[in-house]
Amino acid sequence: APPPSPPMKKASPLRPSLARTFPSSSALRSFSSLSLPPPAPPPLTAEDSAALRESSRLLAGRGGELSATLYTALFSAHPELAQYFSASFLGAYAPKDPPAELPAVAPHPGSSETGGGGGAADEDEPPHPAAAPTLMSKVMAHIVFHLVLNVESLPRFADNLDAIAAKHASRAIPPSSFPHLADALLATLSLHLSSPNLPAILAAWRKSYSAVAAALIPRRP
Repeated sequence: APPPSPPMKKASPLRPSLARTFPSSSALRSFSSLSLPPPAPPPLTAEDSAALRESSRLLAGRGGELSATLYTALFSAHPELAQYFSASFLGAYAPKDPPAELPAVAPHPGSSETGGGGGAADEDEPPHPAAAPTLMSKVMAHIVFHLVLNVESLPRFADNLDAIAAKHASRAIPPSSFPHLADALLATLSLHLSSPNLPAILAAWRKSYSAVAAALIPRRP
């Protein structure tokens, strides 16, 4: 018969000197709550690039109406963000009695459909017009659209990204507001684009905008 196995020794508690080398549970909780940078967005595919080029062609020459819809959508849905912008930027966007819901905005004249994002206007009630854009809001909207449409050449715009990040930091604009602008941006495209390829265009814009936002966050001074 094989010899009996030796009895198992009872585990001894950690010596105080060893116990001090392990982080406490409170320290672990603190570490787990740290704000980590967002994951890098997936790279654009050939289909994404084609969708961005198509949208650029369809949006050409419509900067005024696009910026009006963009910031009307943003500040109607999130009036609390107006505090981060100057009065010369806000103009008519400045919230007085902000509506509880995003106002309906008329689709681009001549389009037979809204592209699936905004729905048809109610025939009994005229749609709420977008606020008239200020010069500063038109310039900022142009920059946003330009960066998103040229995301594959983003390193060329390092100076622009640095300037935007510095302005955001000076006005304490939180990165948590970036997804709200993305939603307003896609709502604007849905209202102003009439294309059978709209779902692919919106997906490409969200991916491209995410890449621009990811490039801005680490540049904040």
